[in-house]
Amino acid sequence: MFLAHRVPEALWCPGVSGRMGVMGRDRSSIVERCVDAGIERYGVVKGARVGGRVALFVWQWCQYVEAHDGSDPTHIEFAQWALRNRQQTYETLAEFRDLFPEYETPRVFVGVPLRRGDRPVPGILTPA
Repeated sequence: MFLAHRVPEALWCPGVSGRMGVMGRDRSSIVERCVDAGIERYGVVKGARVGGRVALFVWQWCQYVEAHDGSDPTHIEFAQWALRNRQQTYETLAEFRDLFPEYETPRVFVGVPLRRGDRPVPGILTPA
């Protein structure tokens, strides 16, 4: 089932490859960056699902980094802290690396707001 009727037409335009692409949007939040990367990689339906799952993972990773004085966890430490299954954590980290091959971990997103309009919560790694 094609879900384009649920997305405002002003935000979407056909891409060069024939897939739907985001037009004229500033990728200023974790959710937007992850969902946009998912849509570019997998198409609208699967990309939105994968992007949403990765966005939640990135946000939780950033919360871990903020809570632990800026130290980057292993996927096992993160799984224990976030009360997640180790295998699920490893698979979601692999999806993150698939969407963002230039980054090893989601640490680069520390201080980025979760949604558009949110302000980053002041913490150890973000300015007050």
